Amino acid sequence: MTFRQPTRAWRVQGRRAPRANLQLPVFWSELDDRGHPGPERESELMDLSVVGARLRSHHLPSPDAVLVMHLPLTHDQVNLRARVIGVPGDGFTVTGQMRVEFMALTPEVRQALGREVAEREAIDPRLALGRTAQRITGAKRVGELYRKWG
Repeated sequence: MTFRQPTRAWRVQGRRAPRANLQLPVFWSELDDRGHPGPERESELMDLSVVGARLRSHHLPSPDAVLVMHLPLTHDQVNLRARVIGVPGDGFTVTGQMRVEFMALTPEVRQALGREVAEREAIDPRLALGRTAQRITGAKRVGELYRKWG
């Protein structure tokens, strides 16, 4: 999975989002015996345009470690939380088997994502979140998506 800067601006609540230098606070945690992530530990702020390259060289303490990214939308009160899970390997390797999992999508967050999501949701909820994720993160490939509503 690779990340790139979005080629066209995306809009949230009618506001134009920055096209470059979007800083993401990145957290990491390790999986327990049942496969659930443990306590999160903050790592650093990463630029959205280089987060893919940084993940490639970002060696976590354990092959089972998990990176958690928080994608800010309009303000601190409304966040779209994306969890990026890697497969066990040498350190942390970004592969096509990764998945982006969106957590705690409240009605307020859905409203913040705009009318496009609601329209796509009426057709196919998984398609709606998938394309929204691609637009927000600039990901060329989203992978598996799981919906969990808070």
